[in-house]
Amino acid sequence: MLRIVLLSILVLTFIFISYYYSYLLLPSASASTYVPTLSYNTDEGTPSIISDATLKVEEIVTGLDLPTTMAFLGPNDILVLEKNKGTVQRIVNGKMLPQPLLDVNVATSVERCMCGIAVAVSKNNSSNIGSTTYVFLYFTEAEVADSEDVTQGKDPLGNRLYRYELVNNKLINPVLLLDLPAIPGPRHNGGAIMIGPDNNLYIPIGDVDGSGMGEASQTKAQNYVNGIEPDGRSGILRITQDGRPVGTSGAAVGGVGSSSSGGGIIGDSSPLNLYYAYGIRNSFGFDFDPVSGDIWANVSVS
Repeated sequence: MLRIVLLSILVLTFIFISYYYSYLLLPSASASTYVPTLSYNTDEGTPSIISDATLKVEEIVTGLDLPTTMAFLGPNDILVLEKNKGTVQRIVNGKMLPQPLLDVNVATSVERCMCGIAVAVSKNNSSNIGSTTYVFLYFTEAEVADSEDVTQGKDPLGNRLYRYELVNNKLINPVLLLDLPAIPGPRHNGGAIMIGPDNNLYIPIGDVDGSGMGEASQTKAQNYVNGIEPDGRSGILRITQDGRPVGTSGAAVGGVGSSSSGGGIIGDSSPLNLYYAYGIRNSFGFDFDPVSGDIWANVSVS
């Protein structure tokens, strides 16, 4: 029997709750009282969200607060992001560790959040001895406190991609790999990052609500012929695991605004040399074809 393993409220993954409450709540309910749960039929306990008798839903853990996405360290070892808390939780054999591995300042208005995570293991030799586990996080960073964009009207610092090292159940040694726009916003931040078959990082980002908002926020990457130069939005970006444009060398970490150079599909200077695809208004995730290696992307386009 095929099994679909879901976290207790992962049916809402990638549906960013604060934006879509109007679709999920009953008319008499409010955002402060809504508690998302799995719904079960009374006949034999079969979940009502599954109509295929060959599929099974298994609850792995409870107690998560608006999980957005996850990555596996092993078959029963999961890292989960919580949208509004800026936390990375670790779940081992169905038990959530008492303390999060990381707690950062995150902007939370609408689709701003802890958006994406990917994991890679760098082996120093043929065995796992001396290997380093890297955890890549994409989130809308706040300056001082969670939700300050909501409570104080402060603009986020950016949609940022960091690389951390996993050591003793803590994420340490952060390295900023990409600093992407987070305004005007607050929607279309993307962030469903993945490591591709070539071991490079692929980073989808939408228009950050820039389409139709005037010349200052409309770029050529959004297919505005007379738009401003691309600024890292509206595309799938590709970098090495240490932040360089693919195909370049050097010790400096690359990214938007850096001086690193290398060939790209729309240009050789940063950030043009980061684009793997462009014209993406919003991204809901993607994956690689196991046969061809091509990307299948769930997007809306500009």
